[in-house]
Amino acid sequence: MATNTIDAALVQKMFLAGAKNLESKKEWINDLNVFPVPDGDTGTNMTLTIMSAAKEVSTIANPNMENLSKAISSGSLRGARGNSGVILSQLLRGFTKEMKGVSEITVETLALATSRATETAYKAVMKPKEGTILTVAKGISDKAAEIASQTDDIEEAMRIIIEHAEYVLSKTPDMLPVLKEAGVVDSGGQGLVVVLRGMYDALTGKVTDFSLTEAKPANEQTAPGAGKGAAIDNVEIKFGYCTEFIIMLEKEFDEKTEADFKAFLTSIGDSIVCVALDDIVKVHVHTNHPGQAFEKALEYGQLTKMKVDNMREEHNQKVVAQSELQAAAAKEAMEKNSEVEEKKAEPSRQITIDYVADQFSKTKIRKCKPLIRALLRMGIYQILYMDQVPDSAACNEAVKLAKKRGFSRLSGFVNGVLRNISRKKDEIQYPSREKNLETYLSVAYSIPEWIIKFFQKTYDNETVEKIIASYLEERKTTLCCLISKGGKEAVRKELEAEGVTVEDGSLIENAVQISDYDFLYRLKAFREGSCYVQDESSMLCAKLASVQKEQFVMDLCSAPGGKSLYVADQLKGSGRVLSRDLTEYKTDLIEDNIDRVGFTNMESEVFDARVLDEEHIEAADVVIADVPCSGLGIMGKKNDIKYHISEEGMKDLVKLQREILANAVQYVKHGGTLIYSTCTINPAENEENFRWILDHFDFEAVDITKELPKDLKIETAQEGFIQLLPGIHPCDGFFIGKLRRK
Repeated sequence: MATNTIDAALVQKMFLAGAKNLESKKEWINDLNVFPVPDGDTGTNMTLTIMSAAKEVSTIANPNMENLSKAISSGSLRGARGNSGVILSQLLRGFTKEMKGVSEITVETLALATSRATETAYKAVMKPKEGTILTVAKGISDKAAEIASQTDDIEEAMRIIIEHAEYVLSKTPDMLPVLKEAGVVDSGGQGLVVVLRGMYDALTGKVTDFSLTEAKPANEQTAPGAGKGAAIDNVEIKFGYCTEFIIMLEKEFDEKTEADFKAFLTSIGDSIVCVALDDIVKVHVHTNHPGQAFEKALEYGQLTKMKVDNMREEHNQKVVAQSELQAAAAKEAMEKNSEVEEKKAEPSRQITIDYVADQFSKTKIRKCKPLIRALLRMGIYQILYMDQVPDSAACNEAVKLAKKRGFSRLSGFVNGVLRNISRKKDEIQYPSREKNLETYLSVAYSIPEWIIKFFQKTYDNETVEKIIASYLEERKTTLCCLISKGGKEAVRKELEAEGVTVEDGSLIENAVQISDYDFLYRLKAFREGSCYVQDESSMLCAKLASVQKEQFVMDLCSAPGGKSLYVADQLKGSGRVLSRDLTEYKTDLIEDNIDRVGFTNMESEVFDARVLDEEHIEAADVVIADVPCSGLGIMGKKNDIKYHISEEGMKDLVKLQREILANAVQYVKHGGTLIYSTCTINPAENEENFRWILDHFDFEAVDITKELPKDLKIETAQEGFIQLLPGIHPCDGFFIGKLRRK
């Protein structure tokens, strides 16, 4: 029998069932949490949010849509915790705005309410990201609108909507690379689906207990990574403190005031959600300066529900806890999983550290339990490379952590190995350079031996050593100063006024290198868009495009958009720069830069470069194809590359690169320019691809000798391409080739 309406009494039961279901699965959802920061609290925060509302809902003796709406909206906002919790509260708020005006919910009401829920949530988030709970919510509202014209049976409608929500959820890893890398779906989106499942179970009579007693976590295993914790890296968390509070308003908080307050929050952090309701404002922001957020908020009223969490600490705890979990698993599974985890957490000097550890331990470090392996590596790194950390402290802290994490019986082993290394570090035996150069270089510079042998196929031993040595050198931050914003001297003046040390770049006139600063967003010149971060190799690539006024430029794989910014600046407000990349996550990075610098002749677009865009065939004056590559030229910045790349993998990359290039050449006008570039030093990905274009398409190489900086002399420039090498040239390893369509 069809169910066409839901009355207030049933809505009450459904909401309580949804809250209980979320409560029962909060730890599983915590395990999925890797975005926006991997602090493992999404399930907890969403549960605290919905339970705050559920407690108010459970006390209503005679429910109607009006009092239920008020309890759900107000209760969830006041109890909202974390980014996901605040967004959930806004979904509930939007839904109840539509719900409170009816006496019964129909399929049509459901469609209108979910649409309003999605709209409300998107408006609350300063910079919405796709691949999150918002995307799942939009999928729900879209499907609800579609189904409203097909059935009046609300039970059938909810079943179809939930199935579609699960489908959208399954696609979130394709939208956010961090999810795909960790092998999980979005945690907030999963939490929303769990709530809907609980509500549906109440609707169909599967659940009859609506009391709010704490439930035991279910053994749920329906999503990637469920029940075992997401695979997480030791990531850099840009803004370290999750800061939340409620402003009890004492003055008018109109749209302009709200916009000004949000702009201030943007200047000190990200992941901003700011919601005004009646006489309160709920605020969530990730920042490095919680006090500044509190101080600003005090201008509008008193503060309550103030909370500050150190997300870096939470993430570190999660990393250690995950290692413990893996260590406790069955031996076969542990060894298999630990191999994967190792590849994600390799430090820059791991090969050296492991070589030293194996001299002082009867158990080879690769055979140690994951947590013990991590503690040994951490301790050895501190002993060998951190002068300000006493050896005794490094040993003691490693032992304490071993005991704290349940490995007391192995704490003596950890202590013995580390103290032995501390006492005898001057006696450590390294491989002989004379007897085996490759092994020596591998251990000395912590780089896989096969990569050294691979480089030796092209370069002499002296050059190879300079290249790999450069990967361990500290680098200053390089900025490109926009000529349309006053150029290098204007940027230098502003930076030096803030105590930043500024040096000229080596290759590009409008490049500077900076040091003696804490973080970029504190710098006015960066914050206001007078400059952006870009290596000089990438600047040179964009410079060689030689763009002219009013030209149309396509940048095919452009995130975060540095080369596009450079050419847009050179166009001086004229022309058009179309910056494309594969996912919305990547184009968001481009948009962030566009918004910050304020360029109006540059736009971003999600587009797969492997797909031919027939609308743009022979449309572009310049096409920049900086294609996905092995990254051998930037291993100093991304140390994990050396442990993940393989020769076989590089062969697969060549196939991908040629697939993209086969489309790229078609976008170039006759007489137009194609710039081909990579951040690798693999001839197969570079020169061979360059010559492949010449052999298969109607293009000619452009002599770039006169376009290069006067101090940069590379013989192949007359053939149309150059290979920049780290340690040899003052920049990243980079290949640049210039071709003209005949």
